[in-house]
Amino acid sequence: MRGAWATAKAALAPAKLAAPVTPVQIDLVDYIAALPPVRHETRRTEHARHVMLCTRETDALHDLQIYARDPDGERLIGSVLVNADEYDDPAELLADALQFLGLEPEPTVQQPAPETEEARLTARLAELERERDEARADFIAARRERMAIVSGDMEGDAGIAWTNEERAEADYDEATDRYEEAYQDLWHHTDIAA
Repeated sequence: MRGAWATAKAALAPAKLAAPVTPVQIDLVDYIAALPPVRHETRRTEHARHVMLCTRETDALHDLQIYARDPDGERLIGSVLVNADEYDDPAELLADALQFLGLEPEPTVQQPAPETEEARLTARLAELERERDEARADFIAARRERMAIVSGDMEGDAGIAWTNEERAEADYDEATDRYEEAYQDLWHHTDIAA
C-alpha cells in the first residue's frame, strides 16, 4: 500500500460498524476509470445497489469518496476518502479502498466444469493407445535386433536377443489387452448414453 494511502486514511471520517460485514459484490473499476474531472462540485451515484460513490476535486486534490452500504442499501458499512491522483490503476485504488472498508469483492474465477464419465474414458483410452503404440515399437525393434544377430548382420548374443523379443512381445500383448478393454468400456458407456 502506498504512503499516500496513509494520508487518505488520516482524512477519513470513519463510519464502520462493529458488527461483522458480509462481503458484497462491488464492481466499480470501470466506473472509476471513466470518471470525468469534476471541479468544485459533488457527484453522486448509486451503483449496483451496494455502493454509493461521491467524487469531488479541489484545487489541490482529486478525492474519491466511497460509501459502502449493505445489499438493501439501508445500513452504512463504511466510508473512505481516497486521493485518486496517487493511483495509476483504478483497480489498485479500489482494492485499497475495499481492504480498508473490510470488504472483499466476490471472486469471479470460473469453476471448471466437472469431468464427465465419457471424457474420463476417452482420455484413458488415448493414454492406453499411446502405451500400446510404444510397446509395439519396442517389440518390433527387439525382433529386428534378434533377426540381425541371427543373420550375422549384427554382433550380439542370440539367446539374450530372443529373451528380449519375447519380453517385448508380452508387454505389447498386455498393452493391447488394456487398450481393447478400455475401448469396450467407452463403447459400452456411449451405447447406454445413446
